[in-house]
Amino acid sequence: MRYVNPKEQQNIQLILFVLLCVFVYFIPRWTHGLKLRHRSFVIWWAFIFGFFYLIIQGLAGLFFSFGKSPFDQHFLSILKNCFTFGLPLICRELVRSYCINGNPHGSKIRTSILLIGIFTILEFTLSKYSGITTFQEFVMFLGQYFLPSLCKQTLLTLFAFLAGPVPAIIYSLMIEFPPYILPILPDLNWLVSAFIGILTPIFSIIVLQALAKKELKQPVKAHENENPLTLTITIILSIVIIWFASGVFSIYPSVIATGSMEPMIYPGDVILVQKINEKNIQLLKEGDVIQFQRGDILISHRIIELVHEHQQVVYRTKGDNNSSEDSELVTPENVKGIIKHVIPKIGWPTLILKQNNDVDTGDLEF
Repeated sequence: MRYVNPKEQQNIQLILFVLLCVFVYFIPRWTHGLKLRHRSFVIWWAFIFGFFYLIIQGLAGLFFSFGKSPFDQHFLSILKNCFTFGLPLICRELVRSYCINGNPHGSKIRTSILLIGIFTILEFTLSKYSGITTFQEFVMFLGQYFLPSLCKQTLLTLFAFLAGPVPAIIYSLMIEFPPYILPILPDLNWLVSAFIGILTPIFSIIVLQALAKKELKQPVKAHENENPLTLTITIILSIVIIWFASGVFSIYPSVIATGSMEPMIYPGDVILVQKINEKNIQLLKEGDVIQFQRGDILISHRIIELVHEHQQVVYRTKGDNNSSEDSELVTPENVKGIIKHVIPKIGWPTLILKQNNDVDTGDLEF
């Protein structure tokens, strides 16, 4: 994950939340619906969920990569960052808890939903929103920033709803402070960041709700009697499928649109492509079916000859169903991967959608 130091956001949030906190200090204290024993229970689980989040981040860093923190690691700079980010964080949670619990006659549910939306929007500067110019940037913003923030704010609001500001402050400090005090941080792509940022709070919310009902000995309605493990597994599988389709793993799917590789591959078949790196590209040989890029087009053809050209090996390719070889040689940097498996016909819905959008299938895959 790449962390950014938004000074504009620091100053605005610091002023805003300090003023709100001062306002909260001078108005009557709120009361919680939970007894002290139950509030201690929620605080303890806030610490566990924060620790769980850090473990997931660390494991992801080991699996993918780590990078150097962009923040100054001198002692005085760390203290400054702790003050600059810690004070508005604490003020934010005090304000959140008062708004939810301060008015005994108001609707806590409606207030909680409103706060989730407000705090999610305020977490990003105007420049962050105005910098979105393409659909891809919009999807990346949703996945890497907005949806994880929405899930986090939902969990923090649940903490405040159940036990006031303390568990929300503990959880926030645990997940938001490491970037400012640690020299090495997980360096994750946006899909992995989205996976962790969305799934971890959702899992925590499900577990916390189940534990709170058990602790308070509340009867569970029939439609609420859901297995948290089943829901969590469903979420994980859904995100893994999205990852797989997006090419995060070493094997990714691709839909074939033409019949140049018949009878091995027919239009509408899905191929599973094993990604090629600098090491295993040297193992390619005649007879392998590879996927390579030519301009904006992905092509899947068979290698018919290895050609030594300009002190490197390039590949002459041909579709099994074509009468002649391809007009251009394929260079190593254009090779995307080698075809490992073919799944018949399941790609037809994709081809139909492409045709409905007036996309020439001849420009998609050969």
